[in-house]
Amino acid sequence: MSGNAGLHDLIGEAAFYEKIGLGHHNAFRRGQVCWTHICYAQENLQFWRPQGYEIEGTSASSFGIVPAGKDRFNRSLPLAAPKLATNEEFIVVRAKYRPVILMAPAPANLGIAKGRGSAPLYRPLATVVPIFSLQDEKGAFKYPQPLIERVQKLMYPEYLYLPPDGAILTRHSFAKVCDVVTVYQPHLELADLVLCADALSVLRGQLASLQTGRGEGDFGVYRALLMEQSAAT
Repeated sequence: MSGNAGLHDLIGEAAFYEKIGLGHHNAFRRGQVCWTHICYAQENLQFWRPQGYEIEGTSASSFGIVPAGKDRFNRSLPLAAPKLATNEEFIVVRAKYRPVILMAPAPANLGIAKGRGSAPLYRPLATVVPIFSLQDEKGAFKYPQPLIERVQKLMYPEYLYLPPDGAILTRHSFAKVCDVVTVYQPHLELADLVLCADALSVLRGQLASLQTGRGEGDFGVYRALLMEQSAAT
């Protein structure tokens, strides 16, 4: 797709992914491609607030969307049904069912009881990186070719180019590393596809680099190699 080498060229597109085979539905492998609903980060804060009550001030019968006002997260009365404290809000967000890369399965439940009046210490949350397509439904690329080539060369720790595998990821895509998020593990639909060891190691390095500002691990090694190759052409 590009005139200059990218990470997928160094690893090899045929070797970029591996199949898990039987049992992939319950594998929960690091680097495994899954499907789940991912919420969009909303710039404009909106709330889903009660507008009608069955029991005044405690049980809501209808709701409406309202912009966040001066009383955000500081309502005058709590709700009993549905349960909502005065310092809580139902936030209005959009979500989309999309592929993700599983970075960390949910940890084991240590069975530690929650404190009185506190939130549970354990929730079965898995850490995932969302995947976005570089192409539209007709196959046209959504972004300029020079930008895609820079992503392929690991110039940005925020994005990892993902070549199509022909079955699960049918379009040229990228993992949006900066959008890493936790989701309830039971909501994951696991696919028979996992990043190879080198690609997963690069992705881990990108996550670390976003925290440290340095080119960590194999991400830094591959990135330097790609920059050298690019400078030589």
